[in-house]
Amino acid sequence: KASYSQKLCDQLIDIYFPKGSLIYDPFTGIGTTQLSCLNAGCSYLGSELDKEHFDIANKRLSDLKDILKLK
Repeated sequence: KASYSQKLCDQLIDIYFPKGSLIYDPFTGIGTTQLSCLNAGCSYLGSELDKEHFDIANKRLSDLKDILKLK
């Protein structure tokens, strides 16, 4: 299993993708790339085979979307 920090993912998306980009992550894991996409104003597609990781990613994304609605 590979993991990387949210900060690293934020930085890479900021460097390589303009706002509004569509980013595909074929190994979504727990949703780190997708969270960075939301923070950067990008759209995302992802896929994940592991149901546990899929559920964690959905929960993290749902929590962030709820926070963003409050702002």
